[in-house]
Amino acid sequence: MISPQETVSTDSVRAALDEVFSAERYQWNVPPDPWRWLRDLIREVTAWFSRLEVEHPGVYYVLVVALAALFVAILVHMGYLTWVAFRTREDERSAAHESVREVRDAAWHMRRALELEDAGAFAESLAHRFAALVHLLDRKKVIRAHPSKTPAEYLLEARLDPPGREAFEGVVRWLYDHLFGGRPLDAVHLREFDQRVQEVTAHGPA
Repeated sequence: MISPQETVSTDSVRAALDEVFSAERYQWNVPPDPWRWLRDLIREVTAWFSRLEVEHPGVYYVLVVALAALFVAILVHMGYLTWVAFRTREDERSAAHESVREVRDAAWHMRRALELEDAGAFAESLAHRFAALVHLLDRKKVIRAHPSKTPAEYLLEARLDPPGREAFEGVVRWLYDHLFGGRPLDAVHLREFDQRVQEVTAHGPA
């Protein structure tokens, strides 16, 4: 024991402390945080929006509306892809029971569309009608048919003259409105769709 009269040197104290805190229990390590960059990014974006709302309110509200419209478009696109994937699986399961697999060309899709219409499945009938149009346009070298493509993608790549492109744009808009926009759909509307299709097929490649 050190008496009150004795003094302890600074070097001795530092050496003792270094020895104590070098033990494993005193080793502090900051745990890795793989999501820190995302949280920082969210904070920066949120702060930027707050500054924009105060400094440029007009630009802020235009941007918010544009982002909302983009979000709705993404949801519609995802909904269409999900619906197409579901219907494709259903058709493939039905076709697996057929002894001879038919060629799924425009004629096949129209036959299937009429069968579904007779059964009252108007939405499914409309989808097959559009598929028939896609195959017709593919045969005319206007587009390249592929199951993963959406109607909007076909519209972007379609090589049609201006009247034909305008008619095709009307068909795609009509299709989205009735399948995802909540507009009613019955046999009368399917007749209207057939007329719109004829307006498209009457035109050739641009």
